[in-house]
Amino acid sequence: DSAHQKETDPLLSMTAPPPPPSELSAKPTATLDERTRRTKMLELLVALICGMLFGFGMVVSSMTLPQRVLGFLNIFRSWDPTLIFVMGVADAINLVLFRFILKRTKSVLYCKPGLPSKTALDWQVIVGPIIFGVGWGLAGICPAPGFVNVVVGAWDLYIWVIAVIVGMYLFKGFDKYVLPKVTAAVKGRMMARRSLKVAPTPSV
Repeated sequence: DSAHQKETDPLLSMTAPPPPPSELSAKPTATLDERTRRTKMLELLVALICGMLFGFGMVVSSMTLPQRVLGFLNIFRSWDPTLIFVMGVADAINLVLFRFILKRTKSVLYCKPGLPSKTALDWQVIVGPIIFGVGWGLAGICPAPGFVNVVVGAWDLYIWVIAVIVGMYLFKGFDKYVLPKVTAAVKGRMMARRSLKVAPTPSV
């Protein structure tokens, strides 16, 4: 009877105690978690579609064939300029679209664009492309086509993928443990030489 009276009497319903904070915060949290899950699912779906489109484009343009790449890189004998059109069209499309992408602070899925923030020109920017070019010229394949070619099932491609992964971890170890020691030793020697040059000569 008292519950029925509270429902029918407007004064009693106005003075009824508010629900506990746990009930108020449960619904927005659940909604936020649901939105986060949906966004992650959409990101994975878009990444899958973009990866499939990228792989399809490489197969159609013969970028996955080492013979085609080696023919393009060998400019002194039986040069194959086909890949110029492939890379030229890809660069042209990116130049046009990036003008609009860079103006957006968030992507279509409301994610921050993963653009590089490093602008300094260091030894990694110079030495890295040189090593990459040497490896590309020797094998006729770069990482993206290499991973696409894994589905072919050739044993040499599996060895190539393993070598790429090992090389990546070797560089991480070099960058973390060896490079700081080498840099500190070089700086120490340079400072010692400068101090010797600045030091005054003893008077006779």
